[in-house]
Amino acid sequence: MRLKENNIGQEGMIIHVFCNTCDEWIDESDITVTNIREDWEGRDVLSFLCPDCDHTQESFRLSS
Repeated sequence: MRLKENNIGQEGMIIHVFCNTCDEWIDESDITVTNIREDWEGRDVLSFLCPDCDHTQESFRLSS
């Protein structure tokens, strides 16, 4: 599943996810999503393939 090119959230904020292997934040439009779920508090948790290290990662979705 590929996210839309325009990944702007509410109020024009861009969504980012974190790659633990690369230790960096990545724009959500640059990743390939493999799964999305909610944690026990209702926050989005995204599983994705990092375009830099090619590892599957899991991260909260954060806006900036």
